[in-house]
Amino acid sequence: MKILLKFQLHSPWHVGTGMGSGLGADALTTKSARHLPEIPGRSVKGLLRDAFRLAEGAGAIEPGVTETYFGSAPGSRSAESSMAARQEMERYDTESGHIRVDSARLGAGDAEQAQWQNWAATEEAAPLVAQMTETVSSTALTDGVARKGALRSVEVALPMTLYGEVTSDRVDAAQFTQHLQTVLPLLRQVGKTRHRGFGRCTVTVAETGENR
Repeated sequence: MKILLKFQLHSPWHVGTGMGSGLGADALTTKSARHLPEIPGRSVKGLLRDAFRLAEGAGAIEPGVTETYFGSAPGSRSAESSMAARQEMERYDTESGHIRVDSARLGAGDAEQAQWQNWAATEEAAPLVAQMTETVSSTALTDGVARKGALRSVEVALPMTLYGEVTSDRVDAAQFTQHLQTVLPLLRQVGKTRHRGFGRCTVTVAETGENR
């Protein structure tokens, strides 16, 4: 099974690397080696898992579907286990699901994504690639006054359309697609700073098949 998901980002968005750029932004957004914004596969999988959990909790899909596709949720094991033991078990939990999720990138499919990466490596692309992101600043307020040391700058990617692939050799494409049609409308935002209107998105199935 191979299913191509389409992520239409309607507002600036930030999926962080956990790193800053020194004198630049305090928090950088995730980009490819060629500096094109992307949503890492682990983040896409987490978003899908959360949407499936919500749908399953509401009775919109069958009980147990989320665990079948994504494996046991981290933290579902005994709280009495050591941190190292829980991390090891969670690693196997993540691998035990029936689906694999790739990063969401510019370009629908491997060929188009390779074209984007090759283009981004050219000299003429550099200024255009730089314009795909911008830095926004905010500060925490106390009684209407900026809190000392609270100024923070975050790199965000501008609205764009990305594509990510879900694959499996253990899942029926038609059944999974049917579940996606129920679940995807629940996925409305991605990344951090969502409470400020960032990361608004629409996720749909762009293409599906056994051997796409």
